[in-house]
Amino acid sequence: MKDKKILLINTVILSDNGISTFVIQSSKILSELGNSVTVVATNKVDEKRKNELEENNVKLFDDFNRSNVLRYFQRLLMLIKHEKYDIVHVHGNSNTMAIELVAAQLGGCKVRIAHSHNTTSDHMKVHKILSPLFKESVTGCFACGVDAGKWLYPDKEFYVVNNGVDSDTYVFSEKMRKSTRVKLNIKDEEILLGHIGGFNFQKNQEFLVDVMALLDSRFKLLFLGDGEFRKTVEQKAVKKGVSDRIIFMGNVGNVPKYLSAMDIFVLPSHFEGLPFSLIEAKSSGLPCLLSDKISREADLASGISFLSIENPIIWKEKVIEVADIKVDRISATQLAKKELSANGYNSYRNISDMDAMYNKLLMKKGKDFEYK
Repeated sequence: MKDKKILLINTVILSDNGISTFVIQSSKILSELGNSVTVVATNKVDEKRKNELEENNVKLFDDFNRSNVLRYFQRLLMLIKHEKYDIVHVHGNSNTMAIELVAAQLGGCKVRIAHSHNTTSDHMKVHKILSPLFKESVTGCFACGVDAGKWLYPDKEFYVVNNGVDSDTYVFSEKMRKSTRVKLNIKDEEILLGHIGGFNFQKNQEFLVDVMALLDSRFKLLFLGDGEFRKTVEQKAVKKGVSDRIIFMGNVGNVPKYLSAMDIFVLPSHFEGLPFSLIEAKSSGLPCLLSDKISREADLASGISFLSIENPIIWKEKVIEVADIKVDRISATQLAKKELSANGYNSYRNISDMDAMYNKLLMKKGKDFEYK
């Protein structure tokens, strides 16, 4: 069933974060599969991303500011009514997706999908208040993993869409490693820890500053991403006397080259579903240290360790242990590709399967579908 009109709505800013990576990647593959795809973003999207979507025949409506809920709802309703989408697929973390789902329902769309990308929410009061509206308006329940699905759909069946990546894009490159480390002023003998994520409570970047304060001068830390907590983390780095060993790059457009430059990937999140950044890091052959609060579904390949975030000393000791192990990144990349693929993490296959699920939902004409 081709030529479906699909609207993908990103409830977080379309930038360098896991949900956005999935939305952009899936929009391009869905378009390649013969669908008419549109993306709605809540922020003003940069020209590079706009061009990337346009080149892949994906339409974009950006600057749909979600902070003014009434205006946002009205704009969505008008768009959905006018375009007559077959499917509205909303990406987020909580029952606040009811805003988009109700707009789709009133706009006449029969297949209204919520996609859970996390295992909890920062807005629990609103999440609970909107629960009845969410349940009444959703007709398809998707999730990035089992734990993320159980969190948002405790009494419903749901369909898991793995966060696969194009492993060839993230493959380790010695050439990129050398050039990027020169740019970052990282010496050959220095160990570069790397983190990708928006600066917020969930990602817990302050903890990594505490870890860095325990490590000696051969260790450096690279942050990729931006957000409301960045200034707080920068101030803590100064206070702890490690600001000269921490690099804040902000949002970047070429993640693979920075992954090649890293030696260890670190993710001390307070909570997490199945992080996209982990799949990217493993595809680059990196050893990965994760918080024990992250779903064990993330244990998808060799070289992944889960550590308590109660004490930074635990991380210091593990970082030193891993740093002393010589890793052949080319071999590690090849192994990770095989392991991730064997566990069902391949972007084209994952989105092709999701497209097939779209077709099943359309055949059901929006009625609840049993994902068994």
